This record gives sequence, structure tokens and C-alpha cells, in this order.
Amino acid sequence: ARSDRSNIMKKLLPVISSLGLALIIVPACLYLAEFIAKSQMEMLMLAGTGLWFASAPLWMGRNEKSQ
Repeated sequence: ARSDRSNIMKKLLPVISSLGLALIIVPACLYLAEFIAKSQMEMLMLAGTGLWFASAPLWMGRNEKSQ
């Protein structure tokens, strides 16, 4: 059961990190296109930054042998 959970997390963490990066890039583009306000952009980018920094270190830079 533990290895199943570990395999799921290995596959889920990159997806979560990618969502965090999208929350950094997309709001900036939407703001530049004047679709959202600056305060909305800032909040979305802050959420994306937090999501990225919380999830990326858990899977990036690790090879299979060290686990």
C-alpha cells in the first residue's frame, strides 16, 4: 500500500508543480491583455509561487537510485 501511494505521488507532484507554473505565467499574460486586474494577477501568481515551491523540491533533482 505504501509503494502504491509513493507511485501515485511521484506522478502527481510534477502535475501539481506544472499547475503552479501555469498560475505564474497565465495571470501575467491575462493582465497584459487586460482581462484581469492587477490585484487578481498578484494573488494568482502568489498562489502559483507557493504551489511551485511546496511541490517542486519533493520530486525535482532526484534519481531513482537515491530513493
